[in-house]
Amino acid sequence: MNPVTKIGIALILTLSFLCFVEALKCFQCTFSNTNGPCLHQEPPCKTQKNKLCVWQVKFSGGKFLYGVQKCSDICTSRALILGNSTNKIRCCKDKSLCNKS
Repeated sequence: MNPVTKIGIALILTLSFLCFVEALKCFQCTFSNTNGPCLHQEPPCKTQKNKLCVWQVKFSGGKFLYGVQKCSDICTSRALILGNSTNKIRCCKDKSLCNKS
């Protein structure tokens, strides 16, 4: 088998594999409050290309106010503290529904 044929077969196998790779699913909740469970749950979103799953919560005076879970194009895990308010953001892409709290 000549080198061009080998490269062609390798390319076809690689592209076939990529077509079967399932998109990452993220838990999607537009609002959860201090009572715990999600109040506005939506079906899981599917990431495309470089999207990530996001888990975001807000505290005031150390007390949980609300949380949000979704898919996002841009995300940086961090904790922002402004006065007595804290906004925590966690990004993940290691497994489906990784942002479910």
